[in-house]
Amino acid sequence: MTNYDTLNKFQGNGMKNLLLSLAILFIATTNSYTKEDVKYITGKITLADDGDARKEVFVYSNREKAEKWFIIDTIKTNNNGEFKYKIPDNQNYLELHLAAPGYEAFMTRYIGGDANPRVEAVLSKRGIPKIIDSVDIFISAGRRDIREATTFDMLTDKNNFSFQVNLNNEIYSKINPKDIDTIGYYLVLNDGITYTPNSHTGEWDYDHNGDYKAVRYPKDKIIDIDVDFGKYRVRESDNDTSLTNGKWVNSPINSKYNEILDLMPLKDIFDIDYNYYVFVRQYSDEYLKDYSQEYIDSMKIAITKKVDRLIRINDSLLKVIKTPILNDYLKVNKLYLMQVTDTSSNHAFRVDVFNSVKEFPFLFYDVIDGMLYRSEFLNDPKSNVDIVEKMFNKIESNTERTSLKNRFYYSLSRTKVAYEPGGYDFIIDRINNYISEEDLSELQLDGMKRTIEKMDFMISKIPPKLEFKSIDGKYYSLSDFAGKWVLLDFWGTWCGPCVAETPNLIKAYEMFKDKGFEIIGIANDRGVDVIKEYSEKNNIKWTQTIQMKGYIENVLKDYKISAFPTMMLINPQGEFDTKVQSELRGESLIETLKQKIGK
Repeated sequence: MTNYDTLNKFQGNGMKNLLLSLAILFIATTNSYTKEDVKYITGKITLADDGDARKEVFVYSNREKAEKWFIIDTIKTNNNGEFKYKIPDNQNYLELHLAAPGYEAFMTRYIGGDANPRVEAVLSKRGIPKIIDSVDIFISAGRRDIREATTFDMLTDKNNFSFQVNLNNEIYSKINPKDIDTIGYYLVLNDGITYTPNSHTGEWDYDHNGDYKAVRYPKDKIIDIDVDFGKYRVRESDNDTSLTNGKWVNSPINSKYNEILDLMPLKDIFDIDYNYYVFVRQYSDEYLKDYSQEYIDSMKIAITKKVDRLIRINDSLLKVIKTPILNDYLKVNKLYLMQVTDTSSNHAFRVDVFNSVKEFPFLFYDVIDGMLYRSEFLNDPKSNVDIVEKMFNKIESNTERTSLKNRFYYSLSRTKVAYEPGGYDFIIDRINNYISEEDLSELQLDGMKRTIEKMDFMISKIPPKLEFKSIDGKYYSLSDFAGKWVLLDFWGTWCGPCVAETPNLIKAYEMFKDKGFEIIGIANDRGVDVIKEYSEKNNIKWTQTIQMKGYIENVLKDYKISAFPTMMLINPQGEFDTKVQSELRGESLIETLKQKIGK
């Protein structure tokens, strides 16, 4: 059997119809998880064309998206492509990428419970179009990714292509000069897909999304790049862009888990949260202004149907999946979908899930964040915190348990609970107990220290010193606004939720500007011109400055800003009136100002 025969054997495992999937996914087992002696994941990587590229496995914490800072380990295979990975103690959720430079990686997720979990994959080169009429370069340096169009004359040479990248060009001016010493690059062909530069013979950098960037060290900021299309697989049709595939072998629980993910892809679930917010709830006109009403109506119908379909699938699977860890995953997934549609106000159901699951996946932490602002939680925060802490304490993995707790206490510190009588002391006591009871990393300890510092700031009454130059060149201090209500808005044009608040801020400013109300926008952005352009485009008339030299410095540190947008209301006496975000964002801002200033 050839490697391509093996590849073909792996194919055809796409989305099955629901009845067939339910039959396949039925597992009559009472296996527990985390108590088994599961210590290793084994596997094998095969290259479809028998290439000699190095083969490696990237292991990540189980998060929404694989990122370099979530890497737990990188494993090299032996000459036969075999690997063996020791699973961290009590770790029940992982993401694995089986990869090789020049080939599209196989990405899969691991869940605890199998005695001898094993995953095998055949990696294929990504297929390029039969006809190529454009080639662009996609440069990655530091935190910047920049795409530049290049000149390509297919009639001159159909197989080879050479061009030069000059990093002195204006297009690359936004890249930090210290990042220019090392750059990565992809090719982008006329189909808009990024391709690993297969002609590259030097170093590689995995992009954590299935492909590799070629690494270069520019001399005099000049890079010569050669492309040989003969080193790519030419696809037969638009449907065979990717032939990479894989599967879990003799691992029934992981096989079923990944079939569940095929039926309800995580990307679909997490994308629904945003799209439901924009098109179904229509929370902000700012998000909708570029769409026609016909498109908005069609999206609303499509998204509503998609959510309903996913909930039905999830409910059907819950009836037949009896393996504890898979059943727990489905319970939490349902809770997430219910929260998207705002039907999870059934607090009893939420509490039942929290009490029944053995391990809450970090993937769905937003379920907990969303609960913190609901009346059911705020009416009895101490009892509800007890429920959440009890759920976290069942998690045996120190890494997952402490990651969830760190984020939970940070989120809790930003709620109204911190401002209520006894609330500050209650949260501080919980954080101190957490620090004394858990084995925390230096990063986690630092995070809790900053959370406490932020809480101290949030209950303070006197604003730190604020002197600045506005984007139109005028100099101010906070004392210049004495006798007025002042809303400080920490924001950025890159921040979607910040931009969504613009219509609310404009409405508030127009309603109250003649009643002793002012807004000071403090931007964290690329430059003054960006803020000026946005302000002119949106007819923003209030005072704006930006954190950068010559305007205002250290303001984010002084005001303990760790999230955008953040708003703070200062009263006419120059003291903080409220920093509770739920009172200052969205439609709540107008109601808050009516109460403070009057109608």
